[in-house]
Amino acid sequence: MARNIITGIDAGSSVTRVVVAEERKGAAPYILAAVSKPASGIRKGYVTDIDSVSQSIMSAIKSAEKIAGVEIKHAYLAVGGISLGSVKAKESATISRADGEISEFEVKRLLEQCEASLTNIANKHILHRVPLSYRVDSAAIMGRPVGMKGTKLEAEVLFMTSLSQHVEDLVRATENTGIAIEDVVA
Repeated sequence: MARNIITGIDAGSSVTRVVVAEERKGAAPYILAAVSKPASGIRKGYVTDIDSVSQSIMSAIKSAEKIAGVEIKHAYLAVGGISLGSVKAKESATISRADGEISEFEVKRLLEQCEASLTNIANKHILHRVPLSYRVDSAAIMGRPVGMKGTKLEAEVLFMTSLSQHVEDLVRATENTGIAIEDVVA
């Protein structure tokens, strides 16, 4: 049976961290390795030397592989630092179905509309889209609106952002080590 190994990488200004866990059925993830190695190539949260960042990541990966006893092929990449930010957007849309039922399509369209309404996000990469609240015909609802009926759907969404150049540099530095990135997370 194949093991479900999950790896996280956090390359910071002073330390590069790697955690390796195994997902086990019906149980919390089991930590196989947690490594911290001195970092280089990042200053004040910004990549200054991609090759140095790659070397720092590779050093931490090799140590984690040795401790965990597994080969790391893919990982989640954490992005933080001074370039991390957030912005909220509120939008509304008329339900297009004749029966007034809210579909996944309607929700997706509204979330895209919220993203399109953002201003001042030039040079920023959206890391996460988190719906904070929904309203159907001006009434607040708990949970997801799919399957409910109404004429107007409203949403408030939180967008987590980071500078595009910072994200791209971290991705490139990580990919230079041969690690495939599963996702980039705040």
